[in-house]
Amino acid sequence: MKRFLLALVLVFWSNTAWSSELWVMLLDLSGSMGDQKTWSPLARNLSQIESVVGSADKETTILVIGFGRRSDTPLLKAVMPKQAGPQEKYLKATRQAAIAKLKENLSVRIAGVDRSKSEIHGAIMRAARMFAESDRAKKLYIFSDMLDNETFGLSLQKLAVREIMPPSGITYPDLRGVTVVCRSTFADPDVVNTRQVETAIARLKAFWTDYFRQTGGTLAEYRTSY
Repeated sequence: MKRFLLALVLVFWSNTAWSSELWVMLLDLSGSMGDQKTWSPLARNLSQIESVVGSADKETTILVIGFGRRSDTPLLKAVMPKQAGPQEKYLKATRQAAIAKLKENLSVRIAGVDRSKSEIHGAIMRAARMFAESDRAKKLYIFSDMLDNETFGLSLQKLAVREIMPPSGITYPDLRGVTVVCRSTFADPDVVNTRQVETAIARLKAFWTDYFRQTGGTLAEYRTSY
């Protein structure tokens, strides 16, 4: 019975209705994120996703999508059960199964993603289309260094010497009604000194704060670690 329940909740993209909350998580798989085997930004992001999934309440639908340069791959769809069960037995089992499935899928599917660059803007545009199909409470998580070097040409070196803002004329995704959480995780940024890193990170946050203001979304959290 337990296996049957978990098989139901770990179904991939389907036409079923969304549950009470919809969480879309975008996981940056570009080369700068490293791999799963070391304490790389990717490994740290996976640890953060595990923590977020571990907080999911009943009937929350979670979609995890890996992205790189103009390509992405579905890594997980999990629906938390309607009933938590005695001492949250069913809810905890579903969370654990979701995390295990995510890691399993990532190890297989990462090879199909173009990791040469990071295209965060494109991934957000695609996530916005998913939100448009839902009338539930919506939350967007982004696990990346937030250096979109495909669409915006962002880098720590550039941001260390000048402020960069989203270019005029770009098409913004519609994120009205969406709560946004950004976890900006870097490898050791040895390309610039400590003072320059602090300047670059502050400017990067300002860039995305303005970006999400233009989308109509609510940027609830922007956290940086390296």
